[in-house]
Amino acid sequence: MKHEFEGWNKVAEKLCVLADDRAIELNYGQVASLRELARRLPSNGVIIADEVGMGKTRIAVAVARSVVAAGGRVAVLAPPGLGYQ
Repeated sequence: MKHEFEGWNKVAEKLCVLADDRAIELNYGQVASLRELARRLPSNGVIIADEVGMGKTRIAVAVARSVVAAGGRVAVLAPPGLGYQ
């Protein structure tokens, strides 16, 4: 079954819902990051980068989940050396 991508504004809406309902365990900073991503994503796109242990994976999962919920597709790439973690 194919779904048509509803657009980045819809992804942003879904990110805000995830931030508000805490469907993914997030701390205050991660919730603030999701809201800022939602604000910027429709017009600019984003790059998620931060220090180790700051929650990039949880934020990326929220973005991927929102893209899929909006009918989009997601590809996840991981460097080969990351497997041991």
